[in-house]
Amino acid sequence: MPPEGRLAAPEQGTKSILRAEGRVVRRRVKLAGWLAAPAAGFMLAAGCGGDGVILDGLVGPPAPVTTLTEIQGTIFTPRCAIPGCHATGFAPFGLVLEPGESWRNLVGVPSAEKPELLRVAPGNVLESYLYLKLCEGTRGTACGEPIAGSPMPLVGPPLTESELAQVAAWILDGAPDN
Repeated sequence: MPPEGRLAAPEQGTKSILRAEGRVVRRRVKLAGWLAAPAAGFMLAAGCGGDGVILDGLVGPPAPVTTLTEIQGTIFTPRCAIPGCHATGFAPFGLVLEPGESWRNLVGVPSAEKPELLRVAPGNVLESYLYLKLCEGTRGTACGEPIAGSPMPLVGPPLTESELAQVAAWILDGAPDN
């Protein structure tokens, strides 16, 4: 039996996601309908979080709901949409992260550097190239699929774990244009 608050490595068919303060990694289990009832009992016994996600790592509260407006005001505008980076006229690969532009340039758009990944895949941080670039910038190591090019932000300090968790929470919430 794994230590309390931990689960054994996930079986095939699970999808890893980050959801909570940067120190908490959880694994969401994809269940077929006929497995749902037995699995529900297992998840309760195993320490499943209240949001139907099996915890793997330190247990902590889910990240607060984060809106695009909050991320725009605290991360994209002051740290990304600056001259020479992701501002109009300078943005590499057309990735303008200015207010009113960021959502349409991120959500559901294939990455120019890794076209097999979306810039933001709603509901999935590990298939969201934006998250992978920011995560590697924050942690200094790959956080999933290896990135091409440089971790972000390119200039200035990396995002804090709390800021990274805000971006993850927004993506996991479906990356709404709010």
